[in-house]
Amino acid sequence: MASDVPGSGATPDFSSGHKKVGVTTNSQFMHWAACDPADGRLWVAYYDCQADVGNAEAVFSLSETSDAGNTWIMRTASDENLAFEWGDLNMATAADFWGHYPSLVVMDGYAVAMWMAPLSGSVGVFVEVRQYPMFVNRSEDTSFDYTATPYSAVPFDYEGDGDVDLFLTNPLGYAGLMENTEVSGDSDVRLLNDRRSIEFASGETPDNARGASVADFDNDGDLELFIAADTDARLYDNTGSTREFFADISDSLIQFTTEASDSWAGAWGDFDRDGWVDLYIARAGTSSGAPSGALADHILRNMGGEWLKDVSADLNLTSVTSTTTTGAAWADADGDGELDVFVSAVGAGEASKLLIQSIALNASTDEYEHTFADSSAYIPSSLGNIAGASWRDLNNDGDLDLLLSGTGTTSNGSRILWNDGSGDLTSTNLIDGGFASKGHELLDGDLDGSPDILLAPASPAQAPGYFRNTHDGTEPTFADYTRLAGVGVDSAYTITALTAADIAGASNTPDGDEDLYIGRASSSDAFFYQNAQGGTDAPTNKWLRVGLDPGDRPHNGSAIGVTVKAQTTLAGSVELIQTQIVDGGRGVGGQGAAELTFGLGNTTDSVDLTITWPDGYTQTESVANANLNQTLVVVD
Repeated sequence: MASDVPGSGATPDFSSGHKKVGVTTNSQFMHWAACDPADGRLWVAYYDCQADVGNAEAVFSLSETSDAGNTWIMRTASDENLAFEWGDLNMATAADFWGHYPSLVVMDGYAVAMWMAPLSGSVGVFVEVRQYPMFVNRSEDTSFDYTATPYSAVPFDYEGDGDVDLFLTNPLGYAGLMENTEVSGDSDVRLLNDRRSIEFASGETPDNARGASVADFDNDGDLELFIAADTDARLYDNTGSTREFFADISDSLIQFTTEASDSWAGAWGDFDRDGWVDLYIARAGTSSGAPSGALADHILRNMGGEWLKDVSADLNLTSVTSTTTTGAAWADADGDGELDVFVSAVGAGEASKLLIQSIALNASTDEYEHTFADSSAYIPSSLGNIAGASWRDLNNDGDLDLLLSGTGTTSNGSRILWNDGSGDLTSTNLIDGGFASKGHELLDGDLDGSPDILLAPASPAQAPGYFRNTHDGTEPTFADYTRLAGVGVDSAYTITALTAADIAGASNTPDGDEDLYIGRASSSDAFFYQNAQGGTDAPTNKWLRVGLDPGDRPHNGSAIGVTVKAQTTLAGSVELIQTQIVDGGRGVGGQGAAELTFGLGNTTDSVDLTITWPDGYTQTESVANANLNQTLVVVD
């Protein structure tokens, strides 16, 4: 930075002759003729993109001049803020300006200044502000007409056409089954039509539902649907028919309706590794429609896809869980090959629990017995006010970390528990001062290989929070990227449900990036955000989507509990490692997409996958760089 720049390192004093360019609307120009400053130099423009429109680039262009023989210089007020290093633009005569329109591009709040010396004549400046949010609100382009406020959202392909559909719940109203279809061959616009009244038999609609989750309960290749509720929790069989896909089979499942009462969420996981996915029931009392009052949770063992058996007492669960529980999430926290479960306690003063599974041989029966123990030593502090939790490798060390939605602030706000691979968890606040949240989603919005975090605010009037993972090879930090992401819309509409999936990508042409459903009522016109990749509409970073097919091996049909580790090398010989799990329920009564999306940044290398199946079998695959940017289905 040259030392003769006026106002170097600081905002110019516009009150003494320096002029600030006003805010312009998207992709519009403004013209301003310079005036004579008192200091002998002329500041033409100083613009802060981020402060005015968020995630924008401002293009400053000299368009005409009458100061023949003088030199104009265009550069930033701070060298480290240069988005594109074009250097100084020096032109000796007015003729050089005509027809050339030299310009400098800056991004995301970077300031630009232009000046000349000695002073004479005048100059015209065009300023074009181009706003390129990561996500673009496409709500009005859908036929979405779900007028209720969703409590949970589950992305899954219920009819098997390759498009991601949405199932929505509301504890005091009707559910929604939003079928994802294409608009007249336009893959950029998706319809989300409510098929609830068509795909559920009369009198069997899943109304007044809380959390929801899907799994192949009977291993027939179709996804069954569980809904949590106060007195009428249900399990729906996916019949695969062309009409009335879902049939209520709750009453035929021994113990189900009783043990699933007072439920707020259900999380599927094959804890005994017998190839049949089991169900964790998160339970709590109710007061004024909200969770209130501690109850014991239940684990229902899948008996060959025929019925569900309550084995809570056998597993020692009744003695370690009695909290106001609104969510549960399965993962192998300590790396011993057995599924453990984190239980979210939303009550103030209560303690969320990490239940570690152990197996021992019963000498008298010669059978192995499973038990769960409260491993409070693994958790850094008593964790109350936790509405939900999700497992994912957040610091690229290959171990599954834990994101928690905290409904309080500071010590009770949303946070991350870092896992060292042994199940020993270290806590850190997501942001200074905390963020009160009652829902979350994990996604790699820019596909750089480091997952970002989207939080649903506890306050209805607050915008959701988007926190970008700025991992640089050391401990990651999460920068508040809400405005730059394009989702920072304040609204009086309550948000709980959040989900990320490739909704906008057509089944035969997935676009690789994940779109956002933000659980507001349709009247908000701010619920569906397409991932626009900063205005390009196509990812600039590499990606790979991984689907899992158990094949003929004895795994549960929905591959729940499978972990996938992806390794590659980025430019500069930077190793990138990331691990994800196919979850059977997470967050606040929700669930992630069945296919796992891995952002791979600017890699020019191949990608090595390590797939660990629920029975412990490990499979490896190597994907050449030329075969990236597509969905790979791995068959065991």
